[in-house]
Amino acid sequence: MPGTRKNELNISVLLSYIGLFANVAGSLAVVPIVVNAFGTAEYGLYMLAYSVGMYVNVDGLGIGGLVVRQVKAHLTLREEANQRSFLFQALLVFALMALASFAALMLIGASAEAIFARSIDAGNIARFRWMLGLTALNCALMFFYNLIISVITGYDKLVFIKGVALFRILIRVALIIGLIGRLRVESLVVIDLAITAALIAFTLAYALAKLKVRLRPRFDKGVFRSVFQKTGFVFISLVSDNVCWNSGSLIVAMHFGEASVGVFSIAMTLCGVFSQLSASISGLFLPGMTQLVVTHAPPAELLKKMISIGRSLMALMTLVIVGFGFVGREFLVMYLGEAFYHAYSIALPLMIALLYPSVQLVGDSVIQAMDRFNARSAIQLLSSLTAIALGWWLIPRLGLEGSWVGLAVSVVVFRVGVTNAYLMRLGLSMRVFFMQTVPRMALVLAMLCPVVWLLFNAAQTAFIAKCLIISAAYAVLTWLCYFSRDERLKLARLARRGRG
Repeated sequence: MPGTRKNELNISVLLSYIGLFANVAGSLAVVPIVVNAFGTAEYGLYMLAYSVGMYVNVDGLGIGGLVVRQVKAHLTLREEANQRSFLFQALLVFALMALASFAALMLIGASAEAIFARSIDAGNIARFRWMLGLTALNCALMFFYNLIISVITGYDKLVFIKGVALFRILIRVALIIGLIGRLRVESLVVIDLAITAALIAFTLAYALAKLKVRLRPRFDKGVFRSVFQKTGFVFISLVSDNVCWNSGSLIVAMHFGEASVGVFSIAMTLCGVFSQLSASISGLFLPGMTQLVVTHAPPAELLKKMISIGRSLMALMTLVIVGFGFVGREFLVMYLGEAFYHAYSIALPLMIALLYPSVQLVGDSVIQAMDRFNARSAIQLLSSLTAIALGWWLIPRLGLEGSWVGLAVSVVVFRVGVTNAYLMRLGLSMRVFFMQTVPRMALVLAMLCPVVWLLFNAAQTAFIAKCLIISAAYAVLTWLCYFSRDERLKLARLARRGRG
C-alpha cells in the first residue's frame, strides 16, 4: 500500500533523527561519567583499545549496500532461488572479512609490547591486549550483524531497523550509567560485546521467523567472486578511512602514554559530532539529488541545488565553530576537567579544516547519485593513506597539540582540492559554489570575531552569557550580511508558520 509505505518512511526518518540526537547526547553524557569514574589514564587505555578496534568497524550499511540492492532486485523479480544462493555467498564473503579483521587486530595485540614499550607499563599493556581481544571479537560479529541488517533493509523494514538502532544506543547508555559504580573500565568492552551478540540473535530471529529468509548452502564461484569484488574495494576504503581517523590514538599512545590518548579521543569525539551534524543534514538531500540525476537535470540545476544547501550548511556549521572557538576551552574544563584542556587545541583546527568539506558534502550526494562509488572510494583511500603517513611522521615531532596537522592537510588536499576537481569534471562549477558560500561568511566573521574578542577580554562574562552573546550577534550579522533577500523571506515564512 502506497500510504503505508509513505508512513513507514516518515516514521523511519523520524526515528533516524531521534537516534542521531540520542547517539550524540548519549556520547556527551557518558564520557564525563566514565572519565570521573575511572580517571584520565584508565579512560585513555579503554579508548586506545576502542580506537584500534575501530580500524575494522563496519557499523552501518557501507559494505552492505550490495546486499540491500540485490535483495530488493530478487524480491522484485521473485527470484527466491537466486536470492538464497546470493545470500550464502555473501555470508561467506562477510565471514572471510570478519576473520581477516579479527586476525589483524589480534596481530596488533600480540605486538603490543613492542609498540608501547616506551610509553605504557607491562600491566596496562596486558589489560590493553585483553580489551582489544574482546573488541576484535565484537568487530568480527559486527560483520554478521551488518549482513542481517542489510537483508532486512532490502525487505524495506525500515521502522524495525531504525527502532533496533535506537534501542542499541539507549540500552548501552542505560547500562553504563546504571552500572558505572560497580564496573571496571574493561567492563565497557564486555557491555559492547554482549549488546552486539544479543542484537544478532534478535535480528536473526526476526529475519528467519518473520521474513522467512533462507540460504542455499552451496558454493557458487561466479557469484562469490562478484560479491567479493564489489564489496572488497568498499571495505578497503572504509577500513582506510577508519584507520585515518583512529590511527592518531595509536601513535599518541606510542609516544605520550595512555592519558594523552584520552585527550586526543575527546578531540576526535567533538570532531565526530561536528561531522555527524553536517552529514545528517546533507543526507536528507540524497534522494532529491538522485531524482535530479535520474531525470538528467543539467549541471546548472544540480549546482543551484548544491548552492542552496551549501549556504544553509555554511551558516549552521560556522556558528558551531565560532561558538567552540570562543567558549570551547571553558566548556571542556567544565565538562571534563583541567586534564582535557588541550583537546581544544586539537579539535578547533580540525573543525576549521572540516568546514568547507562539510559545506560541500552534498556534492558527495551528486557523486553517489551518479553511481561514481569507485571514484569516491579512491579519493577517500588516498586521503586516508596521506593522513596516516603524515600523522606517523609529524605527531612525534609536533607533540600532542600538533596531532591534528596530518589529518587537516589530508582533508584540505583531498576532500577539498581533489573532490572539487572531480566535481568540476562532472560539469559543476565549483568556483561559483565557492563564491556563493564563502566570501559573505568571511565578511560576517571579520566583523564578529574582533568585537566578541574585545568584549570578552574587557569584562568577566559568564559561560551562558557568552553563548547567548555569540548566538545573538552571529544571527544578526548573518541575517544582514549573509542571507539573500529570498532566503530571508523563506526564513520569515517558516517563522510565521511555526508561530501559527
